[in-house]
Amino acid sequence: MTAPLRTSLVTVGSPGSAPPRLPSFAPGAVVRRHTDVPAPEVLRRALRSTLDLLTGADRRQAPVFVAAAPYAACTATYFAERHEDPSRRLRPSHSIQMECSRLAQGLDQDLDEADRWTGELFFLCTPEHDVRQSIRSARAAVAGGVPAALVAEIAVAAGTEDGKPALSAAALLLVAESGDLSTGDPA
Repeated sequence: MTAPLRTSLVTVGSPGSAPPRLPSFAPGAVVRRHTDVPAPEVLRRALRSTLDLLTGADRRQAPVFVAAAPYAACTATYFAERHEDPSRRLRPSHSIQMECSRLAQGLDQDLDEADRWTGELFFLCTPEHDVRQSIRSARAAVAGGVPAALVAEIAVAAGTEDGKPALSAAALLLVAESGDLSTGDPA
């Protein structure tokens, strides 16, 4: 496996959010930060901001590997607590909230029609290993011939006064050394 030539990192946080783990795995990456983003939008903003660093035709096909174990555990715990509480009504929407993919819904509408992202999105939810698995998967995709891949992570902090968790996300862009893909200025 060849190491990617360039890496760029975007971090996004909602008020009260915990820092994501991904930056510690990319110490030399150029970082862009976005703060005070509403929690439901952090992953989509991180992915969109990272995809915006790419230019060229292959941008649309860049695979995304998302480390989502903390988010999956948080939503499953919330669902179980609602289910076990006889004083609360369990609604169908509560089971839909557990879907990690809902945090990326609308990403394709956020991008220009000509540059609409149509790549594959993978959520990895193995506790304690999700970030490493995501990085390993993205590196394998790049080594296998994909010009660029993204690694993202969703971090969860304890609930705010409204009981909803604070979320942060990070997205790391890996661009192949031999890729014909050019990147925009990450600064």
